[in-house]
Amino acid sequence: MKGSTRFPFFIFIFASLLATFIFTFSACEKEDTSEFVSQAEVVAEYVRAEDYTTNLFGLMHSSIYDTALINNGQAIIDSVFITYQMDTTSGIATFLYDFDSPNQPSSTKSVYSGQVTAKLFGPFSDEDAVMQANFYNYMVTDYLLEGVIYYQNTNETVEGKRKYLLQYSVDMYLNNNILLAYNPGRDLFWTDGFDTSSDYTDDEFLLTGGADATYYYPTYPESKVLINVTFTKDWTLGISCSSYFRDGTFDAILSGETPTQALNGEFLDADYDNCANKVMIKNSDGSLGYPYYL
Repeated sequence: MKGSTRFPFFIFIFASLLATFIFTFSACEKEDTSEFVSQAEVVAEYVRAEDYTTNLFGLMHSSIYDTALINNGQAIIDSVFITYQMDTTSGIATFLYDFDSPNQPSSTKSVYSGQVTAKLFGPFSDEDAVMQANFYNYMVTDYLLEGVIYYQNTNETVEGKRKYLLQYSVDMYLNNNILLAYNPGRDLFWTDGFDTSSDYTDDEFLLTGGADATYYYPTYPESKVLINVTFTKDWTLGISCSSYFRDGTFDAILSGETPTQALNGEFLDADYDNCANKVMIKNSDGSLGYPYYL
């Protein structure tokens, strides 16, 4: 009789301990996932900056070699209306990307606004020729970008690839608050298509190196996270891709007020058209993932 009265009591104690363990484990697991998401969101904003600035690089490069634009003074490239003027005295060419122009396709005006003006100082085939683009109230959806892009011909050839310098100095804002700042200067290799310069759609590039960026919390701008990115596989860019990205991988180290965290990212081609359409950001062991859609 004693055994029959104590047995349920032990069952109750065991069940209580088990429930407590499961609850605690689940809470920790949920907390860890939440922490990863907050870290991945930081990396995603860095990827966004790379996405938006690479879109402008693709337009700048295409503009240099678009014969219709050069011959007629205006053209639509990748659904963007562009005008071109050459100052015959100074030899400086000006490319205007006016996203508020009534000539812009409606699909473009629904996403972009403001202006980007790019100046090409001399023929781009010349050594050290530079194309410089400046932003004027340039917005992509709700994000305001301020800064400058430099695209420079080094006139070097490395293992059959033409070497260029691509540098960004960009601040990205959201709701009038600075969100991210970065200033990478990287080697860009033109790997394919340079022998058919009149057809820029087959141009392919490798972007090497990495980047340092600073992320500012929207609600607490005084709090920031330092982002150090290393390309673990060079990023492949293709002018024929709508996002310009084909593939590549990177490691991202986050440091700041929290302990240093390591994440990584990979450009993925989900629809098998040889163009990336998202970046999957993962934790260090690959057990958690967070997508950024290009």
